[in-house]
Amino acid sequence: MKSENSLDIAPQIKRNVHTTPKSILVIDDNVELLELYKTILGMEGYHVFVASSGRSALSLLSEIKEPDLILLDYRMEGMSGPEFLNEFEIQMPKTFQNVPVVFLTALDGVPEGEFKVKGFIRKPMDIAEFLEKVDSYLTEDFNSGFSNVRH
Repeated sequence: MKSENSLDIAPQIKRNVHTTPKSILVIDDNVELLELYKTILGMEGYHVFVASSGRSALSLLSEIKEPDLILLDYRMEGMSGPEFLNEFEIQMPKTFQNVPVVFLTALDGVPEGEFKVKGFIRKPMDIAEFLEKVDSYLTEDFNSGFSNVRH
């Protein structure tokens, strides 16, 4: 039993439990961040796939069911986020058209109108804010157009 003075410091977990778990592919060359994203999103009830490079993400996309969202690091070694988008569109045009992509970036934004992405999430981020933004990208209408203004 908690006393009136005790604080509940446990984070709110599984606020977004879905009847059919939404799947998210996270692509980031920072392995520690990749594991953090996988843990946080997994605790929220999402089915999470991870790839540490654009090339491995393309390979993974050919093996798994189409994800509901792709979170993509903008700056990666080898194949950058924008380079991944170009290859993704060429190799898997149907999936590219169906799956929203959101950049993860430490930049203040990404160049307007240059990329077919739903928006971006700025790194580093507060966990609650990150989860709120992921949920909003999963629930908004993907066909409503591409946007680069959310941060």
